[in-house]
Amino acid sequence: MKRCPKCGNTKPVEMFARSPKNRDGRHGHCRECSSSATRQAYAVRGKLSWMTESECVRCKRLLPKSMFAHHGRSCSGCLAFEAEQHAKNLKQCNKCQEWLTHDKFQPSKLSTYRTNCRACTNAFQFGRRDKTRAYILMREYGITVEQYDELIHRQGGKCPVCSIPFESDNRSYHVDHAHSGVHEGRIRAIVHGECNRSILRDHDDPAQLRAAADIIENPLTDWYVPGVPYNQRRTTK
Repeated sequence: MKRCPKCGNTKPVEMFARSPKNRDGRHGHCRECSSSATRQAYAVRGKLSWMTESECVRCKRLLPKSMFAHHGRSCSGCLAFEAEQHAKNLKQCNKCQEWLTHDKFQPSKLSTYRTNCRACTNAFQFGRRDKTRAYILMREYGITVEQYDELIHRQGGKCPVCSIPFESDNRSYHVDHAHSGVHEGRIRAIVHGECNRSILRDHDDPAQLRAAADIIENPLTDWYVPGVPYNQRRTTK
């Protein structure tokens, strides 16, 4: 079974024409959708154009079939231009269609010259990252990106635990909420991951944190660890 993206129906693979170029050996659209698209194009172009002309997949122009190689989809002009660009050691971005040097692309083992450049790839990744973050915020915490940004603004743009400012374009900070107690389930603040893990996540009783702060300010002894403190020692072989 295979799903046709055109009509959205799942059909047996026999309903798709053979296509050796595809991984599954079948055309992407079913026979019915392909035939419908062909009939519509034929009605627009007419019989004469359909029999004597072809559309170039590169420049999108209707040109005489004599300008195409046997079973080719690119006209001779586009093929000659691409060969000239390849001779200059340039590569075309599949997204922005610009011809760029190879250092503008990520290293790839793909044999095709038509891949996305670094700028287009980064723009796509950043857009997808924002969508993913918005989905996670709503699914896990029931808040929107706007509410997330509003809370950071109310915090003065910094973590309320360590007072270190947040990066302006970073939305990967932790949403801290109470796991138990009278405020169970309530979102408390946006904090750094280390502050959330080591201080807030396992401490819903404020008395424990106040007692820990008192010990930090007022140690119970005057004893000192001899030599280098234990947490700064490094074993050597």
